[in-house]
Parts: sequence; structure tokens; C-alpha cells
Amino acid sequence: MKTQSCFRLALAALLPAALIAQPVGEWPAALFSGRPVGVVLESLPSAAPADPGDAFGRAAVDFLAATEALVQDLRRLGLDYPFARELPLPIFRLALPSNPSPEVATPEKVRAVLDRFYARLSAVDERLAALPAGEFKRVFPLGAVAVDFDGDGKITEGETFARLLANMNRRPPDTSAAQGAPASNPADLTVAFDRADAMWLQAYTHVLRGFIDLLLAHDGGALFATTGHLFFQRAETPMAAALPVASPGQRFDPGKIADAIALIHGISLPVSQPERLAAARTHLLAAAALTRATLAAIAAETDDDREWLPGPNQTSAFGLALTAAQADGWRLLLTELEDLLEGRKLLPHWRFADGLGVNVKRLLLESRRTDLVLLAQGTDVLPYLEKGPLTRAETWRDVVRLFEGNFIGYAVWIN
Repeated sequence: MKTQSCFRLALAALLPAALIAQPVGEWPAALFSGRPVGVVLESLPSAAPADPGDAFGRAAVDFLAATEALVQDLRRLGLDYPFARELPLPIFRLALPSNPSPEVATPEKVRAVLDRFYARLSAVDERLAALPAGEFKRVFPLGAVAVDFDGDGKITEGETFARLLANMNRRPPDTSAAQGAPASNPADLTVAFDRADAMWLQAYTHVLRGFIDLLLAHDGGALFATTGHLFFQRAETPMAAALPVASPGQRFDPGKIADAIALIHGISLPVSQPERLAAARTHLLAAAALTRATLAAIAAETDDDREWLPGPNQTSAFGLALTAAQADGWRLLLTELEDLLEGRKLLPHWRFADGLGVNVKRLLLESRRTDLVLLAQGTDVLPYLEKGPLTRAETWRDVVRLFEGNFIGYAVWIN
């Protein structure tokens, strides 16, 4: 290792600066192997001054440690995954080991967990926004990164970053490609992150915070009282206290159907923090801008080195291929999303004539109650109904088709 370091220093002294525009930093697998990522974060070596790769690496490990803490908090509260995993929300697809002795769950505790995660995401965003100038590569041994799901300080075979990613994406990319593509052994998986990936991660923090803001803008206490037992093993509600214990091996529970109906009926939530609805809109706009910048950056790259999000002429370390047509399609969806959030285009509603649509910007800035049934029926969109250009379902449908049935999986990667 010393010989390699000396060689790199000598090379840096002899070659023109233009030929070493991307300094490569690499953390050894031993730094992560068998250790909770939160422990790794606390034991990282001293930061190299003005090194953007080192600064990015620390921000990335901080993001992983924040995710690990979220998983541990949700498991501590006994999140009930057989139901939650079916929701189309990546944050609920984290496969937790069962907790035989969960805490009592309350709306206040759930809100506190999400707020802690939100604060850590904001800290990661600040780090990424302050990265020193210059191109870089930071090689991560992702196959060695471990996430301590149950918080016992021990790492088991299933507590890996690759397993976490697979559970968040129901159809993970193929990892069996030939040489030059993904590692056939997940333990050998490495990714060479660069400046484009820093923008990608920053966008991801905005997406996640936007989602949390949408949730926490509302007072969900009444909904938790009626359906909290669907999501948490020990929900502190009168309904949960009155229900009988499920019989072992029971395959069909008609009560779950009734609970699902109650869940839909109960999504009539007062907006208790309207500023968080506005913040959600701001986060989504920021994510769209950063994702567009990310796509531009990867399209301009000329290397092909264990990419996280590849350009059309690159290979992903995960086997993910992003064609030029798919990248162009994603840019189109970003434009449509921005137009909706800025009120330049309206969202069509099935009840109203062509030419009339919902002003999503006003909905997010002015709404004081979110009633799922009345929004779908049309009554609660009337205050935001306007005439103007509409986003077209055909546009979204055509782009979705470009991803050949794995649109959600790509959405998790691309933002």
C-alpha cells in the first residue's frame, strides 16, 4: 500500500495537472466489513483538507448511518411489515427482522423518528452542498457495507447494503453480467462515485425530505387511532387493545379488509403544519433540478468505471443500463413535474372536462385538509380547478414504457 501511495505521489509530481483531474480515493473493505455503518462513521480517519472525494465519502457514510438509525428506530417501535411492505413507498420496503419485544407505538413517537431522520438528511445535504471544488472519485466497497438492522451491534448475513437495496426495489438490477459489468459475488461489489453521484445523493435527500414533509404536514392522530395496529405491533390505541390475538397460521383475516377500508376512509387529515406542505414542494423542485444536473453530468463523462448511475455509454456496478432514450424520457418527466409544481401546467381530473385541471402549486400552498376520497371524487379539488394547459397522461405513459416494467426500480435509482 505504501509503494502504491509513493507511486501516486510521484506520478502527480511528474504529470501535468490536466491529466490527473480525477484523484481517486479508496476506503478498504476492512473498514466496513462486519461493522455497523454507524460505528464506521465514528471511526473514519481524519479528513483530508480540501478533498472533495473525502468530503463526499463522509457525507455518503453519514447518509447510510442515518438510514441504519431509521431502520433501528422503526424496528424498535415494532413496524408491522407484512402490511406496510405492500405500500408503493420505498421507505416502507426496508425488510426488518422481527422484534419480539417492541415498544408501544404512538403517533408522537413515529413523528419523532421521522423528524430525526429528516434532520440527519438535512445535515448530509449541507455537507454535499459545501463540497470543495474539483472532480473526484471515491471508491466504496459497497459489498462490505453492513447495516445493523436490529441494533445489537452484530452483523449477520442479511444485514448488508445490497440486501437493503434489494428490498427497497422489488426488481433489483441483474448482477450476473460478464467481466466489466457488475461483480458476480456481491461481497466484491465496489462503486466508484464521482461528482455526478454527489448531485444524485443530494437530490435523494430532497426526495426523502419532501416525502416526510408531506406526511408530517398532517395531523394523523385520528387515523392512527383507527388503523395504527395495521402498521405497528403494539400500537397504543383502543382498537388495538380490544382486538383478539391472531391465531397462529391464520391465512385469511376478514378484519384486514375492514381495516383497509377504514384506512382509505380515514385519510381525511387536517393540515396542522402548512409550512411543511410548502417545504415538500420546495424539496421536490430542488430534487428535479439536481437530477437534471446529474443526468447532464453523466452524459458528459468519458470514463466507464464501476458507475453508480451510468450514462448511455457506461456500465453500472449493479448492472443497471440507462439508455439515451430513457434519460431523455426522464428529463421530460422532470419538466412535467416542475411545470405542475410551478403551476405552469394543471393536473387533469377524471370528473372534469378537458381544459380544466388542478393547480398543484396552489393545492400544496393553500390546502388545509387532505381527504383522499373527496379529492378522488372531485369536491375537494374545486377550489384549485382552473383552465389552462394540462400535463397529459399519454406523456407519462410513454415514458413509463421506456423502462420495460421496472419504472419504480429506476425511479429509486434516478430520483
